[in-house]
Amino acid sequence: MVCVNSEFSITEDQEIMNLALNYNKMLWNSIASYMRGRVLEVGSGIGNFTEKIIELGEVDSITCFEIDKSCCKRFKENLGSNRNWSKVTLYEYDFNQSDLKDHFELIYSFNVLEHIKEDRTTVEMLVKYLKPGGWLFLYLPAMKCIYGSIDKELLHYRRYNKGMIRKLFTGLPIEIVNMKYCNMLGVVGWFYTNRILKRKSQSPSMVVFYDRYIFPLAYTIERFLPKIFGSNLFVSIKKK
Repeated sequence: MVCVNSEFSITEDQEIMNLALNYNKMLWNSIASYMRGRVLEVGSGIGNFTEKIIELGEVDSITCFEIDKSCCKRFKENLGSNRNWSKVTLYEYDFNQSDLKDHFELIYSFNVLEHIKEDRTTVEMLVKYLKPGGWLFLYLPAMKCIYGSIDKELLHYRRYNKGMIRKLFTGLPIEIVNMKYCNMLGVVGWFYTNRILKRKSQSPSMVVFYDRYIFPLAYTIERFLPKIFGSNLFVSIKKK
């Protein structure tokens, strides 16, 4: 089950994060080279990444799940006139209720699993729909100690750590190829915003400032440091 907060616009949050050009480029580069065949996107939002995927000649189709109705509306507005719209199938309901017949070469879900109470059910289904040898990519909020006001407003059930991910996938026919914390400096910003200021939404101006002036340098430095913590966790998984 995915919870949606009627008092908070997830669409608005998606649009704010779309302003983070460098951050989104980093996320895109982490999966772009694996994009081929049939792709499954769980939590498509307003189509920020879908729009890039359907332009790739190596991608035959993309199946999208998004439960938030306002996001679905904006998704169709943003992509409906795209010349490659025929590649897209959008399901406007809970992924945990799905019954797909297809299997996919690549599945990804960015900042979604934390919204789902029954996350074990979700990962079981993700693995079920993945072809043998296929790739699953997850990008998740991390570190329980920085859980705060925005997490609550976005109805996050949790922030993850590596142990939680290992336990979550125990017994499934997969190999966790890589699992790393990301955005070390983001821990400070998220703690300040969530725990000190207790904001209920992200500030567009703060997101743009951080993305333009701080994130590129922080990301470059972070590449040479041991990744023992971070505000996010990136997981790459291959099905056996």
